[in-house]
Formats: sequence, C-alpha cells, structure tokens
Amino acid sequence: MARLISNEVNRPIGGLALWWLGSAGFAIRYGRALMFIDPVIEVKSEIETNVSEIGLRLLHELPLRAYQVDRVDVVMLTHHHGDHAAPKTLAVLNGKGCKFFLCPESCVPVLDGAEVDRSKVVKEKAGQPVAYEGVAIEPVLALHGGRHGLVDHSLERGAGYIVRAGGHSIYHPGDTVLLEEHYELKNIEILLLPICHHSRTLIDLAEILSPKYIIPMHYGTYEVNSRNSYWTYGDPGEVIGRMRHSERMMILEQGEAFQPH
Repeated sequence: MARLISNEVNRPIGGLALWWLGSAGFAIRYGRALMFIDPVIEVKSEIETNVSEIGLRLLHELPLRAYQVDRVDVVMLTHHHGDHAAPKTLAVLNGKGCKFFLCPESCVPVLDGAEVDRSKVVKEKAGQPVAYEGVAIEPVLALHGGRHGLVDHSLERGAGYIVRAGGHSIYHPGDTVLLEEHYELKNIEILLLPICHHSRTLIDLAEILSPKYIIPMHYGTYEVNSRNSYWTYGDPGEVIGRMRHSERMMILEQGEAFQPH
C-alpha cells in the first residue's frame, strides 16, 4: 500500500521539506511555497491506474497525483524525456496556479503540448539563479548519459538545479554524467543522487560535494525490462558498497518525506 501524501504536500510548513515522488520526481515545500522537480505523477487512465502516463507499469501506487495538488508555485524540469517532463502531469499542474516553469530549451515543445503559456516558461541559464519567495534556484549544466554512463552526444543539454532556502540546500543533478562543473559547486547539504546505469559516474559526487545527506533516486518506480533497464533499474545497496560517506545515505520509500535539521 502506497503512502499517500496529498494532505502533507498541500499544507504550509515551518522550514523546508521534500518528498520523493518516484523515479527522479520530488516535491519541495518551503513555508507556503510548493515546488516540483521532474514530476511524473499522472496515470494512463482511471481504468489503468497502475500504468504511468508514459506507458510503463508502476511498481507502486503513485503517492501523489497531479490533480490532488491544491496549488503549485514552481515546476523545474531537467530535460525533455517523458520520465522527467510528462505532458499530462504538466497540463494539470499548469492549471493549479503555477507561476513559472523553469527548464532547458529542449522542454519547451513539451510545455507547448501541455498548453502552458510561453509567458510562464523561464529558460534556465547555468549559474544564473532565479529567485522566488525566499528561494534561490540555481541551474547547473547537465549532459545526459547513455546506456553505459558516457555522454550521449545525440541528446540536447539539460539542467540540474540547486534549491537554496532557509539555510538549506538541495541539489538535483538531472540525468547527467560527471562534469568539470560539479567540482565547482559549494555548500550542498542534500544530494539527490540518480543511481541508474546512465548516471553511474555520478557516484563520485558524494565525495566531491561531501553533502550532509544523500538521497538515491531514479530507480524502483517502473517495471524493468531489457530495453529500459539502463534507466529504470538501480540498487541502493550496490551503490553503498562503492561509495565513500555511505553512512550519509538516506533511502526513502516513495512518498516518504525528509526534513533536514
């Protein structure tokens, strides 16, 4: 039975909290502001609620559906792939009062398909923060990995995001390989670490950034098969065995909240 979280996510809080929504998706709340990174939180149909809108069978019930969100302020997208930028989810969230969608250029056609007005679309620029309600969102370059964790030059560049608020910081690197730019990042408290094969070189981020907390993501959400295993499969236990600072790993269940001290 999934942990259902609409009541938690919709309620203003003191401080900062995040919820893992499955795969690379997170909800982040700071006070009254609600933000999403790469939400894919709608289903194929009300008859097939065990199938994601992207057509893959879900291993768990979604902890949050887009229609259950009362109001959203900001949606951040790392790149245009359907498991990160899903039109049905985006169309619903657009109708929930979203102030702006922060994204790389590759996501604009997806947002157009979700009927998001271009006036709400803010194209990210690496290293140039975007401010909103006491939150600073800093885009970071991302270059997508292929099946074996090397740069896939056939894909457009993407973005990661550092969210800083209330003395805390969260870094979502997106689907990227390890880059020179990662060595320049400072003061990262929470690292959201993709552990699927196409991002395997990112394991070194735990040592480079020395975050206080490491939360694994991009695994355990969709049914795995031979065609998609390089981006659907990951095992936190395998990662812990190869990682320095493994004691900082915080393994969340889908829907579980995390609030830094």
